[in-house]
Amino acid sequence: MIPFQNKDERLKIIRYIILILVMQSILSIIIFSMFVNNINNNIIQKSYEIVGQVYEKDKELGIEIIPIFTDKMKGNEILGKNILSQYSYDDSLSYRENPTIANAFDGYKILFLSITVGSIIFLIIGVIYFFNPLYKEVKYLTYRAENVIESRNCDKFKEHKYEGSLDKFILKFSIMEERIYNSISMLYDEKLNLKNIINDISHQLKTPLMALSMYNEILLDHVDMDNKDIEKFILLSKEQLERMEWLVKTLLKYARLESNVVEYHKEKFSMKNTIEESINPLIIKANEKNQRIEFKYDKDIVLYHDRKWIAEALSNIIKNAIEHTKNGGHIFIELYETPISVRISIKDNGEGIEKSEINKIFNRFYKGENSINPTSIGIGLCLSKAIIKAHNGDISVESEVGVGSTFYINFLKTINN
Repeated sequence: MIPFQNKDERLKIIRYIILILVMQSILSIIIFSMFVNNINNNIIQKSYEIVGQVYEKDKELGIEIIPIFTDKMKGNEILGKNILSQYSYDDSLSYRENPTIANAFDGYKILFLSITVGSIIFLIIGVIYFFNPLYKEVKYLTYRAENVIESRNCDKFKEHKYEGSLDKFILKFSIMEERIYNSISMLYDEKLNLKNIINDISHQLKTPLMALSMYNEILLDHVDMDNKDIEKFILLSKEQLERMEWLVKTLLKYARLESNVVEYHKEKFSMKNTIEESINPLIIKANEKNQRIEFKYDKDIVLYHDRKWIAEALSNIIKNAIEHTKNGGHIFIELYETPISVRISIKDNGEGIEKSEINKIFNRFYKGENSINPTSIGIGLCLSKAIIKAHNGDISVESEVGVGSTFYINFLKTINN
């Protein structure tokens, strides 16, 4: 049988039907030739009998009628017709009643019928053979489409092996299906992330809100409080309000980064200048602890980036180093490049990080066991990682307790660099 899984099914069916018809025609011609030969043999046999019978009665007459059988002489057709009509052997005689033909036909009519029935059976089998895989694929695609509509995962996925006319459609359908499931998964993740962020905002706002409520109650319950104490509580309330404002802005910024809705304004810009922008706001903070920030670079390197966002990411890391380094400490920043990347290292001689905590420091709201800053919410490094990742980069850290930590930021060079 003609192989099915290739090309267009319509062409295969046409070829299959043509093949069946050609085979049927060849067999019919063969059987018809056999049928005609059988009739011819029957006629010859009858001629033998007639000549033999006449020759037995009259030798001269027998010899005389032989040319009639060889078509060399015409006999008396009218007389013969009149004589035979008396025995119902005339033009009205059916071929079924003609023993010469009927005997031959009876043997071959079954063959003719068998060929016809066989051709019909083979056509039906062929159509089923051709369309059954097509039907199964359409049925399976319908099942998968229903799962997509109902947001259900396909529980009986099978490997795609179909190679008929639906081949391209199945491929495109699979791509579309995968993208829909990915979109659904992303929407679910975004929904879950938004829920977590809202919960985190609520949780982080509880402390300053409770403090504000307590300060207000104290002020209401002690109306005769002197002006210095009132001013003190007003300043404390102001600090909590500023913390709440900063907290909300930071969390919303993180939510934007996580949801990939931040529009980065990337351009070719000096990494030296970007690093200096990240250091400048922190110099006063470092001076308060008598810390020295040293920045070293062999040459200025231009990188395709959003300098404000990268400066913020680096500031968070440097600020983290300042907070975890004792008074009089040293923070060393270095900029250099490799054949495939631009690298920044930020090294401090601070308290270091426990090995068990290294894999956790980039998690949202994670604060180390040794954290001494009560206003820290543990989101700075998480923000930095999200920003660096959006710039085709990665961040890693090496640390030893009591010796210090080194953060490595790598940006892969691209065609825009």
